[in-house]
Amino acid sequence: MTIEERLEKLEKELACLRKQARGRWFNRWLQPAGAALDEIRAKQFVLEDEKGKTRAWLTMTEKGPALYLYNKEGIPRVVLSVTEEGPLVGLYDERGMDRAALTVLEGTPSLRLSDQKGKAGAKLIVLESGPVLGLLDEKGNLRATLAVGKGNPMLSLSDDNGNLRAALAVTKDGPGLKLSNEKGGDCVRLAVVKDEPMMHLFNEKGDESCIGLFRAKGKPMLSLSDDNGNLRAALAVTKDGPGLQLLDEKGNTMWEAP
Repeated sequence: MTIEERLEKLEKELACLRKQARGRWFNRWLQPAGAALDEIRAKQFVLEDEKGKTRAWLTMTEKGPALYLYNKEGIPRVVLSVTEEGPLVGLYDERGMDRAALTVLEGTPSLRLSDQKGKAGAKLIVLESGPVLGLLDEKGNLRATLAVGKGNPMLSLSDDNGNLRAALAVTKDGPGLKLSNEKGGDCVRLAVVKDEPMMHLFNEKGDESCIGLFRAKGKPMLSLSDDNGNLRAALAVTKDGPGLQLLDEKGNTMWEAP
C-alpha cells in the first residue's frame, strides 16, 4: 500500500469518526431534559431548511444581539434586536422592504408604518403627556397629527409646506376650531366656551380679529374692528331691544342707538 493510499484511507476513517462524533453530540443534545446539555455558547446560530437556505440567524452585532427570520426565498421578513437605546422589532414585506417598526427608545414606545417604497406613512408615539399619532404624505411631510395632551384631544392638519392650516381641540372650557392662512396666521376661530358660542374672523395678517360674532349670557352680539384690533362697531340685542354703537380709532363713541 502506497503512502497516498494510506493517507486516503486515514482521511476516510477520520471523516467517519467526525460524522459519528457529530451524531453522538446531536443525539446527546436531543436527549430528554434530564440528559440535555446545560448550555450552548456561540457568537451566532444559523437555521437552514431542507434546501440549505438560511431561514433564521441569531447573531451578535456591534450594537447588540439580533435575530433575523427569512422566508423560503431568503428574504428577511422579521428582525428583532436589542441595542443600548432599546429593543427594536422590524417587519418587512416579500421584497424585503421595511414596512413596520416597533421600538422602545429611552423608555418611549413608538410604532412606525411605511408604504411600499419604505417611506414612513404613519407614526405612533406615547409620551409622558399622552399619545401622538402622525400621518405623513409621500414626500415625508407631516400632514395630520392626532394627540391627547394632559387629557385634551387635538387634531391638526398641515399643507404641503408644513404650515398648520387647521386645528381642532377640546379643552376643559369646551371645543375650539382654528383655520389659518398659508403664513400660519389666524383666519377663523370658532369655539364654545362655557356653553357660549363665538366666532372670530381675522385680518389679512392673521394677528387681529376684525369680525366677532358671539353670545354673552344668552345675548347675541356682533363686533367689527379695524386692522389694528380697535373696536369700531358693535351690534347687540338685549332684553330692552337691539342696540348699535359706532366708535372712532381711539375707542370714543361717535354714534349710538338707541
